[in-house]
Amino acid sequence: MRRIFVLLLILFLGLTAVVVMAQDAPPPDDPTPVPTVLPDDPIDDPINSNYFMNLGGGPLSIEVGEGSDFCDTATAVVSTPSSNQMNVAAMTQSVTDPILNCMWGSPSNLKGYRTVWYKFTPNFNAVMTLSTLPGSFQAANAYDTVLAVHTGLCNNLTTLACNDDAVGFSSALTMNVRRNTTYYIEVADWQAGGNAVKTLDISLKIDPANSLWKTVATSPPNFTPPVRHASVVIGSNVYFLGGRNGAGDLLNNFQKLNTSTNTWSQLTPIRGGGFLNTTAVYLPDTNRIYIPGGSKQSNDQSYSRSHMFYNFGTGIWSSENELAPVGGNLVTEAFAYAAAAPNNAAVGLSGGADGYFLTGGVVGPSLVVSSTVRDQVLFYQPDTWLEVAPMSSPRYGHVAANVNGKLCVAGGLNTNGSSIVLIPNGECASGVLPSAWSPTGVMQVPRYFAHSSVAPDGKWYVYGGIDATGLAVPEVEYYDPETNQWSILGLSYDLFGQSSGQRGLVWPGGGFVGNYLWAAGGSYDPASTQLNPIVKKVQILGGALYLPIVLNTNTTSNHSFVDALSLPLGKTVSQNFVNASTLVNVYKFNVTQVSTINVALTNVASTVNLNLYLYGDNKDLIQSNDLPFFGVNKTFSVPLGPGTYYVVVRFNQSFNFPNDLSNYYQLRVYK
Repeated sequence: MRRIFVLLLILFLGLTAVVVMAQDAPPPDDPTPVPTVLPDDPIDDPINSNYFMNLGGGPLSIEVGEGSDFCDTATAVVSTPSSNQMNVAAMTQSVTDPILNCMWGSPSNLKGYRTVWYKFTPNFNAVMTLSTLPGSFQAANAYDTVLAVHTGLCNNLTTLACNDDAVGFSSALTMNVRRNTTYYIEVADWQAGGNAVKTLDISLKIDPANSLWKTVATSPPNFTPPVRHASVVIGSNVYFLGGRNGAGDLLNNFQKLNTSTNTWSQLTPIRGGGFLNTTAVYLPDTNRIYIPGGSKQSNDQSYSRSHMFYNFGTGIWSSENELAPVGGNLVTEAFAYAAAAPNNAAVGLSGGADGYFLTGGVVGPSLVVSSTVRDQVLFYQPDTWLEVAPMSSPRYGHVAANVNGKLCVAGGLNTNGSSIVLIPNGECASGVLPSAWSPTGVMQVPRYFAHSSVAPDGKWYVYGGIDATGLAVPEVEYYDPETNQWSILGLSYDLFGQSSGQRGLVWPGGGFVGNYLWAAGGSYDPASTQLNPIVKKVQILGGALYLPIVLNTNTTSNHSFVDALSLPLGKTVSQNFVNASTLVNVYKFNVTQVSTINVALTNVASTVNLNLYLYGDNKDLIQSNDLPFFGVNKTFSVPLGPGTYYVVVRFNQSFNFPNDLSNYYQLRVYK
């Protein structure tokens, strides 16, 4: 029997390039350096590129090889197929093997026997299905398996999923798996003794999750996909400002998405050549959108301190550069890659008018390991610049937001003089003019060049960006200010759905309109050359979206001891086998006093061979009739004491399997 891993997943790829460019030429690749120092908890096992399936190609089948007797030496997936069968009779159990709480009945050892170990490190998010259902209907050497999946260290494992007896004595489970996470797969034997030969047949299937993101439009009219742009949400409209296109050209576009009608409009272009690697914020009191500086050349070779704003009353772009450039006299050098967040009316300053905070950034031109990364936080309230407490960690390429009245930042990059490092956490500050910062928990997926938005429920959602491996991030995560922790959403919320062939996004735009999170623009690759022309949205409804990571398989009929169908004594039941993966039907009955019990399997179709078994309430085999004859009724009589007993009818083989599974039988248990 072969243990085949079938990967049915659409590949998403990313490429990060660092190049030196001429000052005036459009950049063919992104000049942004990739972090060379990873955050805490780097991945222990290297990513195996052979897990990937080529776009447009067929499924890739790979053999897991022989399992290991110990977790510390767990067998990793390899790409070289083989036809090895595994007899686990000589396997042992270890004192460090975890307790398997899913074991049915009263096992003599809660850790099981003859444990076999594998490890699997996917480099994509997916739904994994594991099964030990034998590939052969004869399966004389198959045994009673318990299947579990763990993470962590072998001497301190955390069990994510566990299953015993999904179909007959075979186990199966389905769970979500995250990229770059090592999963330890354990198969244990429920029984202490048994056959001299015990053959393990384990299969693993990977499928993409069903995405909850809905495509609103593909390449809609009047929309120029940008990347490295700014965006703001005002009412039911989302505005996209500046950035650059896939050819590397600087954009001065000012685009509006009306989410009520799903239509785009091109508004008055930004004055001058435009900006990228910047941020934007809307202040209701002034009815203006502000752009505080950024890169004014597409190759990132020149930064600006111009403070641009769009006045909705006049429909005109203006600049305060002559009167109040970004930071006023508090800033001496131009910077970009900062992040802005509104303060929602700082009471006591200039009559309580709205203002905004401008956090971090990097001094240009261009990004190198010697660049000065800023920790400065500025507060702008027309027409005044003030300085508040600096962030604990200088950062650029981060996200910022007003989260329930607190100024919060997260992610981004910093330098340590010799390399660029990814910042794994965030920090928040409170007060009209913050005087101190406190850390948030570590992000589930530290990232930079992402986007963020605060939902109506007060949680702060971060999506898109680039992770420590240099790939576009598909995961969406949120910060809960009540718990001060970051949590990741279920696979169905990944940006975008892998089933449609799309990947994560770098520097997307959008935000919340009501309970819908919108995404448009950005690029599929960190080099910002493969731009996203698709507009999508996903509904966020409080607790309904926090999907469980583990989805244990539960059968929907009587295919295991757990789901055995109650069969009163003297009653006849008729049943068939509905599909090829559930070829075991289980029934249970009760005996109240010592009696001779008859078990009769009758009306067996002439084209099938069925086996009949009787078990006690702790998987002890009492009687069986498994003679290899087609169309033969099978019966036996046995004296039984008071207790619960289980009858198993097993589909052994058929003349014309699998097209004829409608053949049925009748089962009767009586005194």
